[in-house]
Amino acid sequence: MFTNKLNRFSEIFKKNSSQYFVFDNQTQEKSKIKDRINKYDNLKGLAIIFVVLGHILVSFDNYGVYYSLRDVIYVFHMPLFFFVAGYFSKTSYSSELKAFKSLIIPFFLFGAFYYIFQFFLDGRIPSIPFIVPPRGLWFLLALFLMKLFLPIFKEVKHMFWISMVLALIIGIVDLTNNIMALTKVFCFLPAFLLGYYFKNSDEYLNNIKPFSRNIFLKIRDFTINNKKIIFLFLVLFLLTFVYLTNGFNHQNFLFELSYHEMKLGNIVGMLMRLFIISAGLIIVMLLTYLMSNKKTFLTKIGRNSLTIYILHFYFLKFSQIFINKTSMGHLIESNVFFIALYLVIVVGLIVAILSRDFISKSVKGLIDIVNRILFAPKNNNS
Repeated sequence: MFTNKLNRFSEIFKKNSSQYFVFDNQTQEKSKIKDRINKYDNLKGLAIIFVVLGHILVSFDNYGVYYSLRDVIYVFHMPLFFFVAGYFSKTSYSSELKAFKSLIIPFFLFGAFYYIFQFFLDGRIPSIPFIVPPRGLWFLLALFLMKLFLPIFKEVKHMFWISMVLALIIGIVDLTNNIMALTKVFCFLPAFLLGYYFKNSDEYLNNIKPFSRNIFLKIRDFTINNKKIIFLFLVLFLLTFVYLTNGFNHQNFLFELSYHEMKLGNIVGMLMRLFIISAGLIIVMLLTYLMSNKKTFLTKIGRNSLTIYILHFYFLKFSQIFINKTSMGHLIESNVFFIALYLVIVVGLIVAILSRDFISKSVKGLIDIVNRILFAPKNNNS
């Protein structure tokens, strides 16, 4: 009898405790949402706006002002994404599996959708699908590879500086058609690692000499406490960058071609790439210190930035058709002020539409369906 009562008590306890822990998990989820760092959502929101703008500017690069604007945007918009991704990256098996589900599955899923879309629109079929990533989706593949190897990168001494060297060396190799986005992986890896180290900066600062640590801390304190000066410096830095890169081939900013393919010598190509990557990292750090941690219009955009990134390419295709093949488009293209108005309206509409929560939930729901088909359900007892 005592044993029966004990078993009964145990069942009641398990039932109540499971209810408690379910409630506790829900509370934790709400707490995570509440404690979310708005600064990094704001940074992603800013980055995705510039991604959309930079891609639409392709149609207007015959104007010097828009050509230069595109170069400036390309030097920091993707490094900003990789920086934030590195900041939130972890080194665990569960993180790698999560990265596979959230990056590789969308890469193949939406890559297939884009190939179908392209076929019906242009009748084109890619010669080596996915090996050469479909338009823009290289980002998902590159980010997955970085997350996959992060546990190794973390253990290598001076990995950030090694990544900078690798970014320069990869330009010597001719990787036809940017296979597997490898050149981009190497060239954006420093931004990813910088984000990871930035989050864990206290740990790394403790491992460097006191003199160097004190200098870094003074620079960081000055940056945090003098935002107006930093903003002015950022503006002057961008203007100087435009001046110094005037005449650069835009391919230098894409990290797709080798130095040979861009008709540059290896030394010249390395110096130009070093300058572009370094400038991008400086801009990213300045924006990080300048960005507000308050909720702004950028916050929601940033939270839904992956959906915007995946889907905006379809809008871009229709924008190119409109500009190139309609009389209204030719009129807009003929006037620099009409172009500015068009850019504001179209970028605003694309971002406003694709940042809607229901669109983001629909995309996530589709990815979840594929993941449920491919992966076994989690065993809660394990």
